Amino acid sequence: MFAYFMRYNRAMELFRKYVDVDVLFRTDGSVIPLAVCWNEPGRPASYPIDRILKGPSRMSSQAGGCGECFEVVIHGQTRRLYLEKIPSVLEQKTRWFIESRKP
Repeated sequence: MFAYFMRYNRAMELFRKYVDVDVLFRTDGSVIPLAVCWNEPGRPASYPIDRILKGPSRMSSQAGGCGECFEVVIHGQTRRLYLEKIPSVLEQKTRWFIESRKP
């Protein structure tokens, strides 16, 4: 029973997978993600975002952290894409991550 519980909880654990994102910045200040780019060794790939279902909304991630969340469709799969804003003394830095089941 304990082994099943551990396996079940492990399956629900989410990690941050930092990715490059092609983005359109509009004149009104809005941000529209266009494609997600995976930079895996030997297999760089770019996946266009088919549709934006929700976003941007401010929510925290199950993978930890917070930021603007876009719920997008990539190749028929619904995924959550986050724009994480990191405050700094001189400037504000941003990075994108997607929730992943693999670290």
